[in-house]
Amino acid sequence: MQSEQKIKEAAKAIVSFTDLYAQNQQGKQNEQSDSEPTPSLTDIVSTLQYLKDQIQNNNTSKQLIQIPNLLKSLSTLPRFKVGTHIDLDVDRQRLQVRRQSRWCLYRIQRYGDEQVQSELVSFMRINQ
Repeated sequence: MQSEQKIKEAAKAIVSFTDLYAQNQQGKQNEQSDSEPTPSLTDIVSTLQYLKDQIQNNNTSKQLIQIPNLLKSLSTLPRFKVGTHIDLDVDRQRLQVRRQSRWCLYRIQRYGDEQVQSELVSFMRINQ
């Protein structure tokens, strides 16, 4: 149960980060409340690594595809912009976000059962 809650929290952080990124891309103001701090790139990389490691369990794959907007976020992050900052550390972290989100999608496909793979393919067809 604790692992399930941790996975939900990780997914929420990724979806929140992706939504914030999309808002910034559209030039919208940060509508996030003060009580919800913006996760750092380092936090997101760690969260993606955690999810990647958890996905090898079929039940986890099934759980992840049921979380609203998580697949959308995981498919958006590989297009995360790199090279817009002079800071090389920021660029490296952004590359890590891209890499880890790709790995998450790969592992959902690789370790998920037939139902998981079918839902992933359907999602990708609809959202391309």
